[in-house]
Amino acid sequence: MASFGTDFNAAYGLGFHPSQFEENPMSMPQQPSLQPPQSSQQQYASMDPRAPIAPITREPVKQPPPFDGERIMQQAKYDQDVSSLQRELHKYNGGSADSRGGYYNSSPSFLDNMWARRREILKLVTLSLIILLAISTHVTADHFLKKYILESDLSERNEMLTRIAYPLGVLLIIWLIKSSAK
Repeated sequence: MASFGTDFNAAYGLGFHPSQFEENPMSMPQQPSLQPPQSSQQQYASMDPRAPIAPITREPVKQPPPFDGERIMQQAKYDQDVSSLQRELHKYNGGSADSRGGYYNSSPSFLDNMWARRREILKLVTLSLIILLAISTHVTADHFLKKYILESDLSERNEMLTRIAYPLGVLLIIWLIKSSAK
């Protein structure tokens, strides 16, 4: 095939020679097209070079509205009134707005407080049970100590030592518990 003019393949380096394509059209490597898109080609083909060029028209520039200080002041007062009414409503309801626009009480209930502080409450319950155990043990020991002193024939000195032995025994038990806790 004889070609006239510039060899575009050599100039733009498409990587194939037109004679290869004429012999076997499937052997042509796929390269990106250097041609403008089809819609541009149709646009250029439909243009008549003898048609007059349309003048370029500009749209008028829209001017910003004039400064209206009175309207801005009214809007600011309106916003301030709305926010003060919302605060007052919030105080009246004692809560804050939820996602549905309603109000709920923001302070937790008694049971919520109990559940949140369950460790402290368990400590208090345990302490109260220990105190109750100590009181019941005291009453029991006091009863049997009085019964022993009344039924036995003890001298005043032995009776005094027996009565003093009870508080000393409690102090000894407390001291042993504290010393073994270290």
